[in-house]
Amino acid sequence: DIRSTRAVYDIQFGHVERPTHYNTSWDQARFEVAGHKWADISDSGYGVSLMNDCKYGYNAKDSTLKLSLLKSAKFPDTEADMGLHTFTYALYPHAGTVTEGGTIPESLNLNVPVGSARGREKVQTEGKRIVWTDNPSVFVDAVKKAEREECLIVRLHEVSGSRQTVSVRSDYPVKKWTVCNLLEQDCGAAETDEITAVLQPFEIRTFKIWL
Repeated sequence: DIRSTRAVYDIQFGHVERPTHYNTSWDQARFEVAGHKWADISDSGYGVSLMNDCKYGYNAKDSTLKLSLLKSAKFPDTEADMGLHTFTYALYPHAGTVTEGGTIPESLNLNVPVGSARGREKVQTEGKRIVWTDNPSVFVDAVKKAEREECLIVRLHEVSGSRQTVSVRSDYPVKKWTVCNLLEQDCGAAETDEITAVLQPFEIRTFKIWL
């Protein structure tokens, strides 16, 4: 029941739109395209996402959305895809567009299920978060110790494809922070006020944080 000329596909640190029609030879060559955690067809009020945890070939034609489960090519590997396969996929109807309907966080829940670890009954840091943001359109992708300094590296990106303002916060006192690049090289002087940033659509931003 959805009429849309374009489908949307998840890629690393963003998503991309592709046509659902075969008007040109280029369109016909895209009978199968890459997508990571989900693909979606939506109109302005309603949509359906097809999510998965390990299958990355999609096809969208008119109002039909397909997910390739096996390739089974026999060259150059004559044993490709032979054996038992275990995977999960889910159909997720939603209101609004793909960014309005909650597909992105739901697909993350499917791919990164809740884990548990045995620990002590009570610890002093119970309930404290190392880092979090106040904007649901900005995801924290990595939190790690810096390679050459005694601080944290926090990497995040904008997920909805729009300009967003975000505050990065911690339940521990922040002594200072600075923006850095992917090589953990400082991009400015260290600051001591609240960590805030304006991210462009799908922008990746990395911070050094001293706690």
